[in-house]
Amino acid sequence: MLIYRAQQFPCPLESIKKIRMEAGKFGINLSLAVVDSFALSLEDADMWGVDFIIEFPPHGFCGKDTQINKVDYPLVINPNFRGAIHDYRKVVCKSVKKEIFPESVRSKYVRGIMPSWDNTARRQNNGLIFYKSSPETFFRWFRYLISESIQQKKELIFINAWNEWAEGAHLEPDLLYGLKFLEKTKQAKNYFNPDLLMEKKSLLEFLRVEADESFLRSHESLKKTYKMISMSKLFKFIKYRLVGFIGKRDVF
Repeated sequence: MLIYRAQQFPCPLESIKKIRMEAGKFGINLSLAVVDSFALSLEDADMWGVDFIIEFPPHGFCGKDTQINKVDYPLVINPNFRGAIHDYRKVVCKSVKKEIFPESVRSKYVRGIMPSWDNTARRQNNGLIFYKSSPETFFRWFRYLISESIQQKKELIFINAWNEWAEGAHLEPDLLYGLKFLEKTKQAKNYFNPDLLMEKKSLLEFLRVEADESFLRSHESLKKTYKMISMSKLFKFIKYRLVGFIGKRDVF
């Protein structure tokens, strides 16, 4: 059983005890987990007697260090947009470098991953977007988390989410990527690299190369846009002079 925002219970420790007790009356031995979100104190959560603490991206991954660079900033056509745009690749990098303390928390902590995130459907002008996500980047991130979890003798990884369409976080097929997120999930599931340091280096190198290629793509896109604008201005100039010329011919 997964409890979201458990810190809103008046007394989380007592509430969790009551949940276990009521489930026990029906012969249910609950496995209880709380979500690491909204500045949850991991030390407090550890004291509540839960079995797991679940990492829940994008919670904990929205900061100045994950904001999108100007060169990668997407074209925003909504003039009223006041939301935030972060770089999915920087989230992956932050996740890989994350350390969980103390040991009692680390033993309960379940790593989390998201395929993508864009909740403008729900938040409209104040949406939160993680730009530059892709099935391949998701696969590389997932592959690393699997290797890390197996090395730490853990059996769970939390994916946010299966079908959270209003948040733009879903493994289900869509028109943009089809079945690719599901295919990459299956591909990563059977992967394990016992050399976690090598896996980490491989992932960080992939992110660096992807960022370089993204910069080049953005540069080429800007060049094409500039050419299009220049050609448009030239066309308007020719059209203006041509109309003027034809107009003079009509007069004379």
